[in-house]
Amino acid sequence: MGGSSSTRQVRKRDPEPAELTSLRNNLYGMLSPIISGNYGSGGTIPGGSGEYNLGVFNAAGNQIGGGTNANAGDWANTTFGSDWLKNRQRVDSALNQYDALSKNTQPLMDKVLNASEGLSGVSGKIEGVGDRQGRLSDEILNFTRTGSVPSAVLDNLNKAVNSELNKNTGSALNDLAARGVMNSSVANRSLDGLADSAADAYAKNYLNAYNSVLSGYGQTNSALAGTADTYAKAASGLNSALTGYGKALDTNSAMMKQAASMPQTLSQAMMSQYEPVYQFWKDWQNSYDNREDYDTIVKQGK
Repeated sequence: MGGSSSTRQVRKRDPEPAELTSLRNNLYGMLSPIISGNYGSGGTIPGGSGEYNLGVFNAAGNQIGGGTNANAGDWANTTFGSDWLKNRQRVDSALNQYDALSKNTQPLMDKVLNASEGLSGVSGKIEGVGDRQGRLSDEILNFTRTGSVPSAVLDNLNKAVNSELNKNTGSALNDLAARGVMNSSVANRSLDGLADSAADAYAKNYLNAYNSVLSGYGQTNSALAGTADTYAKAASGLNSALTGYGKALDTNSAMMKQAASMPQTLSQAMMSQYEPVYQFWKDWQNSYDNREDYDTIVKQGK
């Protein structure tokens, strides 16, 4: 005896649950305006039993037109839409702040460079003054050890003494001759007196010259110390300015970094809030979609 067989297909998967469809539509309604960019230009998206009328919104997310479907409400007034638009404002503000801060960077760097160059120049001058003070100290030490007054100084002082000595010698001899006193002992005493006076004048001149040279060294040293102090104050001011500019540049850079990270920070915060809902829908949808649609039934017999 023989037989025949037949086959038929029967639906294996139940219709998609209404709850899953509703959840998918709600998520689509939340995300579609962002993906399409229609949140600011009006438009409609599926929203369950009716159409989700987005309306028209300004940059602040406030509705300025459309949005007349009472069944769906407007997207900007949903929790998700409101949060997203507020975050978008924060992102725009952060990007504007970043742009403004970036414009401050070069001027601050220029100020740092100028202050650095100025400090380097003043430091070089301070070093030059220090070298001059060192040489002056060596000169003073050598002078006090040797007592060697520059010959040009003594020559100028002694010219007057020599001139006065010559004048007084001539006068004394004339006076002695006029009085008829020409013996050697009287003349010698007179000339010895003139010589003692000249020697005393020479000694005084040397002491005056010595003190004058020391005073000159002292004045020079005081002038160098004053110059060094002026340069030191200038260096201190430049160093303070450099520190201030450096701190300002660091602050500016830190604020730029914070502003640049704001979009990602806000996005992560937004996604962490709604990620669980999205993942729940995704797992549920995959579980349903991966089922087989039909089973094949084989019938044996006549």
